[in-house]
Amino acid sequence: MKKDLKNPEVAPKVKALRKHEGDTQADIAELIGVDEQTIKRIEQGKSEHGDSRLNIILKHYDVVDLPFKDEDRLPYVKRLHRYGETIASGLIEDAKALQKDLHRTLKAESFDLELSLLYRLPTVDLLIQQGKSLEARKEMLSSKKNIDKMSPRLLYHYYHNEGLLYSRDLNYKEAIKFFKKADEISENNPELPLIFKLRATSNIGRCYTELAYPFAGIVFLENALEKNEDSGLALFNFNVNLTLSLNYSRVGVIIRAKELLGKALDYAQSVDNKFYIGLVHYNYGRMHNTLESWEEGKESLDKAIDILGEGSPYHMWSCCYKIECMIGNREFKSAEKMIEEVESMYPDDKHAIKRLGLLKSTHSISKGITQPKDKDVEYLLNKAIPDLIDNHFISDAIKIYELLAEHFERTNQRMRAGEMYKRLNELRKSLSAKIQ
Repeated sequence: MKKDLKNPEVAPKVKALRKHEGDTQADIAELIGVDEQTIKRIEQGKSEHGDSRLNIILKHYDVVDLPFKDEDRLPYVKRLHRYGETIASGLIEDAKALQKDLHRTLKAESFDLELSLLYRLPTVDLLIQQGKSLEARKEMLSSKKNIDKMSPRLLYHYYHNEGLLYSRDLNYKEAIKFFKKADEISENNPELPLIFKLRATSNIGRCYTELAYPFAGIVFLENALEKNEDSGLALFNFNVNLTLSLNYSRVGVIIRAKELLGKALDYAQSVDNKFYIGLVHYNYGRMHNTLESWEEGKESLDKAIDILGEGSPYHMWSCCYKIECMIGNREFKSAEKMIEEVESMYPDDKHAIKRLGLLKSTHSISKGITQPKDKDVEYLLNKAIPDLIDNHFISDAIKIYELLAEHFERTNQRMRAGEMYKRLNELRKSLSAKIQ
């Protein structure tokens, strides 16, 4: 006598899994050593089957721990929630360990969309944080078709990922639009974890920082710090403190900038993370550079250079900012020598090539400020400054205009000097732009 399945909800899921993998009933029948009719009856819920047969099928698809029964689903959802929250908290190594355990969720797409997306969307976030933007974009295209079926948690992940990808492309204005959507979702759904709200808010502040709107950046980043006050997310605070310190140094609130960097350094040293310590010294160097405290800038940047190591982007930028300090301190021979060293270290790095080209011209003009230097002047005006502005290095562009204004005054080109002052004043106004 034929028996109904003990767990009839399993049957259509096994069928969906088989179809998702492109296998026929005959393929599975051969795999477990039964005839094709048995597989058909199993999938129709008309034939009792032992756990051993089911386990063979699931092991074949590497999904032995998926919750095929509805009552087993909740613990799995909780594990996936923890995975997403771990990534959002910046605990990358912990997230990668969880990923190894959860990667099988990809197999759930055909019969449990929520489980699949709860794995896929945070994994996109993880890929972006690891610099794998091409893979991340591919996964986002796959997920986009299901946007109308997403819960608030999934929509948060989706919009936040879009913001991350746009910010990776330096399209910060578009990134802000998506981060604000994610921020609104977290604001209107209090059941979502606090880190979601904190992260969206801080990323809006970070984008305003990159757009050289320091006052707008300060508003959002201080808001994130305030909300995180009692949460204990120290790594989150570390990253916000670094970005906030840059904004405060840009607007001349140096006491607050130093306070934030001090807190960041305390955290980096408490966890004994050399990269974090190097980042703090790099930011100290940038702050001293902004203040034209050349000796302090060189000292901080030397520490960053020693810690960060050749090959890292922060190492390259630390070297370039140190060269700038040398030029500002009129150490022209040392600056020229270091330019050559950095050129040999980063011969194919487009960012290094651009920055070193700028430094060569500023070095040349600073060294011989009473000489015309027409070639260097034209390079700075027509290539370097537009590039700085396009990439939101507004403070650096202001410095170049100041240098050119001084140069034109010393070479008796008063009208051109006046033009430089007009341009740099326009840029200074843009630093206090209203929040958009």
